[in-house]
Amino acid sequence: MSFSKRNINVTSRTVIFTLVAMLITLFIAPQFSAHAESYGAFYVEANLPENQYDPNVGYFDLMMEPNMKQTISFDVINQGDQPMRASINFQNGTTTLNAEKSYIHEETPDVSMKHPMTTMAVLRTQEVIIPANQRSTIAIDVTAPSVAFDGVSVGGFSVTADTIEIQADTSKKAKGEIQIESRTTYLIALQIRMNETKVEKNLNYIKSGAEVVDLKPQFVSTLQNDRAVVMNDISINGTVTPEGSDQPIARIQKQVGGILPNTQFPIAYPVQSQKLEPGTYVIDLEIKSGEEVWHWQEVHTVEPDTADAVNDGSVIAKQTNWMLVLVVGLLLIIVILLVIILYMRYRQQRERRNA
Repeated sequence: MSFSKRNINVTSRTVIFTLVAMLITLFIAPQFSAHAESYGAFYVEANLPENQYDPNVGYFDLMMEPNMKQTISFDVINQGDQPMRASINFQNGTTTLNAEKSYIHEETPDVSMKHPMTTMAVLRTQEVIIPANQRSTIAIDVTAPSVAFDGVSVGGFSVTADTIEIQADTSKKAKGEIQIESRTTYLIALQIRMNETKVEKNLNYIKSGAEVVDLKPQFVSTLQNDRAVVMNDISINGTVTPEGSDQPIARIQKQVGGILPNTQFPIAYPVQSQKLEPGTYVIDLEIKSGEEVWHWQEVHTVEPDTADAVNDGSVIAKQTNWMLVLVVGLLLIIVILLVIILYMRYRQQRERRNA
């Protein structure tokens, strides 16, 4: 076999090997990803005080008097066989997208909130190392306002647990370096009331708009709970319809939600076409909480500049089909390699004819 023919065979095998490797990378490799197993060998437990209003719940529900001061606590229990670091955060209760209660978002209190929980409760510690199979008690100092308020004020503690591994290297030990391996979080609420006066529920429609939510173009209604009352069992039914039409182009339906006291929150309606068009729309929204029902109809105009800005900020509206790009690139490489092989065979045949 001549050197030229051996070179052709080697080149062919190289091309085949390259193509197989590329196919494996393209279709198999993306299925694998690194994932750290969550550390779940801990839990939190509230030490309910004597002035607990509802003893049947696992969170703090305190009945307090004006100027009353007390210290409450909860335990973080490490059930695992390795030490863990617990980080504790405390925030006012907020209501997030589509009526979800939250105790982890730091937001400016709504103007209707007269007694934010963060003005009444103070954490004594925000971080603690807990050895394996032990517990640590987290203390909170609580001071009630000088004047009693109706309704409730709500906040929450988030406890984030990291497994820890002290570095073996002596110099790193001296620096106290800690390597975070995995993480999980528990929440525990704190609710304060000062009387049993019933507060009537109320919701206000603040404004309409269009923006990018969860990387998609969506219409948005901003609502406000301006009362110191928790609303449970929230259901939402809303549509957005072009003016003069009876076919909605965006919709929100939700059966279970919750709204915390004195908060503002957005209701988002995903655009079905995944692209926002300028024009005038009618927003129809109904929210129920128990026997209470609120219904609004709002007319909202989306200007061309707003539609362009929302669509440009949307990943869906402008996303690149990377799989298509990879396939086209792979085909282009195949074509180039085949052209090289055919050219080398043509040159080999010409050399034979001239020999």
